[in-house]
Amino acid sequence: MSLEQEFLNTFKNLEVELISLARLNDDYVSFSRALNKVYTNRLNPIVSDADVYEFLKTASDLRNILSHRNNVCVPSEEFLKKFKKITDEIIHPAKCEDIATKGNDLVLCYPGNKILDVIDAMSKKSLSNIPVIYDGKIIGVFSRTTFFDYYVKNRKLCVDEEFTVRDFMDYVDIDSHTNERYLFVKPNTSLYDVYKELTLRKEPKKKRLSCIFVTSNGKNNGKLIGVITEADMIKIPYKI
Repeated sequence: MSLEQEFLNTFKNLEVELISLARLNDDYVSFSRALNKVYTNRLNPIVSDADVYEFLKTASDLRNILSHRNNVCVPSEEFLKKFKKITDEIIHPAKCEDIATKGNDLVLCYPGNKILDVIDAMSKKSLSNIPVIYDGKIIGVFSRTTFFDYYVKNRKLCVDEEFTVRDFMDYVDIDSHTNERYLFVKPNTSLYDVYKELTLRKEPKKKRLSCIFVTSNGKNNGKLIGVITEADMIKIPYKI
């Protein structure tokens, strides 16, 4: 297959994807119009990058030339390689399981764990949240704000080496956190969807998304598979 034909085939696949993302209701939607809609409305984190946007506009110009004037120009191997890479990243985005911390790297705690041990683990690993596990499922999250929530309700805080996570169960429940919320997703959830959650669904009084849990069914009653931390969330636009 020639470089020209390979480019045109790849372009067609990208065109179909961008038109789908743009969700314009007209009978005919051009590549350029779909591209502009996706870029302007930030419907895709890759296309939202200004350099990628300009590159794709150049690709559109090249396609128009090749469609109307044969043998006038041919895409270089370097240009085609970059175009195919961007197209693949747009059509086949990375999944949540690809960036989540999994397996032996997970830091977990259990109701019977000593609080001081949990705090030491959080400090050592620079973690803000540790999921509380029972029977392989998340029953709560011990966070840096747990002590604060406890104090606000009880107006006192006294912790010794005998205290366990169980003593704070009323404050580690998923829905009991004052300023934090947690998202549950399936392993194959697209990072696009997480990106939208982080950037497009802004609510003035909404709790801060502090951690994303990857579970077998995308719910808190599913088996925990991995964790996406706040530090991981910052990297999401660069992973997709």
